[in-house]
Amino acid sequence: MITASLVLYKTKEEELRRVLLCVEKSIIDKVYVVDNSPTDNLKAIVEELNSKKIEYCYGQGNVGFGSGNNIGMKYAQEVHSQYHIILNPDIIFENEAVICLRDFMNQNNDVALTAPQLKYPSGVFQAAAMLLPTPLVIFGRRFLSDSIVQRINGKYEFLNYDMSKPREVPNVCGCFMMLRTSVLEKSGLFDERFFMYFEDFDFVRRVNKYGKVVYFPYASVIHAHGNAHRKSKTLLKAGLKSGIQYFNKWGWLFDKERRQRNKYSLSDKSVVKYYV
Repeated sequence: MITASLVLYKTKEEELRRVLLCVEKSIIDKVYVVDNSPTDNLKAIVEELNSKKIEYCYGQGNVGFGSGNNIGMKYAQEVHSQYHIILNPDIIFENEAVICLRDFMNQNNDVALTAPQLKYPSGVFQAAAMLLPTPLVIFGRRFLSDSIVQRINGKYEFLNYDMSKPREVPNVCGCFMMLRTSVLEKSGLFDERFFMYFEDFDFVRRVNKYGKVVYFPYASVIHAHGNAHRKSKTLLKAGLKSGIQYFNKWGWLFDKERRQRNKYSLSDKSVVKYYV
């Protein structure tokens, strides 16, 4: 069984309809739509589709991305799903992508979480795999010059590395992740102290303690990523606050685990053999 969680907050109706139609056409058995919006107006879209796959959850208030996904993951644990997908509303995907990820995880029991290749709607590739961040990376990418940021991203986002094959990585973009539901018993759910941003970094890092995290480029989805935090002062402040929380939790300068995982992921040893 494959479940998914989809957290909403004032999501555009056409965006929600589009992603739910993708779910409807896929092998996903159940999606838990957790609506953090101030009203339940989006429920009309769910009712319009009239799908047995969709379960709408409302009334918890704006509890944040991580807490919202926790609601969906708790349901996934209750129904004993084998795999659970963390899904953003701005994702467009084909059933084949889900099938590829499932088959890969079926063949590799030591993989706890995997993420597909990401593309912008234009077809341009988007960074999906990342290193565990240092304070310089997080704050430098926001405030330093474009030329310096480009050099940082070359390593941090694996832009200067061959990503054409599956690869063990320490961090992935949280917009579309398939995880082995059973690992949640050990790793725990999202840390609800993170209201917005960095909750996925923290979550993936904890999951990685109990299984491999793999970037899987043979599956591809579209992510209409808008970099909203770069356009809004409120979201920028939220991002900075969460960044401070993250480094307070895992370490600012002295983080041995970060150093070891990043070094390994940049080596040839991290490439995962897989036959399509």
